[in-house]
Amino acid sequence: MRLEMFYCPKSCNGKYREDMAEIVKTVEEAGLDFNYYELTDESLEAITALSTDADIIVVAGGDGTVNRVFNATYRLDKPYIILPFGSGNDFAKTFDCPKTGKELLRTIEGMKTSTTDLWELNEKYVFVQSIFVGLSIKTIEIKEELGCNGYLKPIIEALKVYVPEYMRVCTENAIVEGNYLIAALQNVRTTCNGLKMTYESKVDDGCLEILLCPYLGKFRLFMNLLATKLSWVCKQPNATTLKTKDMYISGNSDITYTVDGEIRRSKDLKIRLSDKKATIIHL
Repeated sequence: MRLEMFYCPKSCNGKYREDMAEIVKTVEEAGLDFNYYELTDESLEAITALSTDADIIVVAGGDGTVNRVFNATYRLDKPYIILPFGSGNDFAKTFDCPKTGKELLRTIEGMKTSTTDLWELNEKYVFVQSIFVGLSIKTIEIKEELGCNGYLKPIIEALKVYVPEYMRVCTENAIVEGNYLIAALQNVRTTCNGLKMTYESKVDDGCLEILLCPYLGKFRLFMNLLATKLSWVCKQPNATTLKTKDMYISGNSDITYTVDGEIRRSKDLKIRLSDKKATIIHL
């Protein structure tokens, strides 16, 4: 059995470098056949060029690293092991993922697997966790400016300056539009390191949960922030949720959005369920 191991040393500002070194040492001492790559260049072209015909692909990093490695390798139809070494790790938290070398060896020995849906974005990319339009963009920009690992302070700072955007969301069953604080497309239940978004989201049910929160003034926003400490964003009185397998999102101008934590920009968003799934090996 051969492993293909990808690690992003920039994830979480290098916090997990020693953890990754321990894992590599453990795998080496166990006599496993493996290739190990530190992703200084995280472009799809660079990752694709590194990929070979391994039996298992190991991804060490955050949600963004998982997204890039999946996009470069999902057509190989190989199973994945996720090492949650990022600042959010919301996709990895869906599974019982290993965090140490010993746990990685136990994961490989046990070969317990689950599947996750893959979602096609603009007929070019896939994603597994979520897409955000709205407040999260400013949150991630401020997080990068501050150089912090958590999301609480960036969210508070983003709320001071964010201006809600007009969006039109079309699914197979509904058309909704308005000025939204958040438009979240969730394949998993949480985002931003555990912020509880949509409790009905499942990675393998063939549906995305769409969460829409219109902007209804500062008082309602303040009440929502208090409530989300105890409950789910989708349970707020001004929130709308939809389930869909196919959707189209447009606005008055180009849309800036995050996909699995990575900021991108396009004219519109066309999303549909892929005919491929990914297999995750976990504890």
